[in-house]
Amino acid sequence: MQSLRKEVEEYFASFGVPKSAFAGKEFVRVGNSIWLVAKGLKKPQEFNVQTSGLRIMHIVKWGLKPTSFALQLLAKHINKRICEVDEKELLNLIEGKPLARKMERGYVALKFKGKIIGCALSTGKKIYSQLPKLLMQSFKELLQ
Repeated sequence: MQSLRKEVEEYFASFGVPKSAFAGKEFVRVGNSIWLVAKGLKKPQEFNVQTSGLRIMHIVKWGLKPTSFALQLLAKHINKRICEVDEKELLNLIEGKPLARKMERGYVALKFKGKIIGCALSTGKKIYSQLPKLLMQSFKELLQ
């Protein structure tokens, strides 16, 4: 079994993210979540802290799923697995309508107006939003 660090680094490499993007950071698995934390971070003793850092991945039944916030954080490194959308396409995705687009199967970085905004899922022929509900609501309000 490979190390958690190697598994996460290899996964994000499929988006073009170099290992150096994670320098000075550690990965911590808590349940079905993987968190990115500063190396050597100590938990405060006076609080019952379960996790610290940023949740960057979920472990789902078919593998790893990046969080939208992780893709936003790593945006400057992402140069692969990108699905660029226009305003109409983004609104459709937010409303739960799939986007007809041929792409490699799996999770992709959703890009709008030159910015990585989150995660989407490609079936190979269609794209489905994987954006968190709160983020989708914010985008919808901004676009209307």
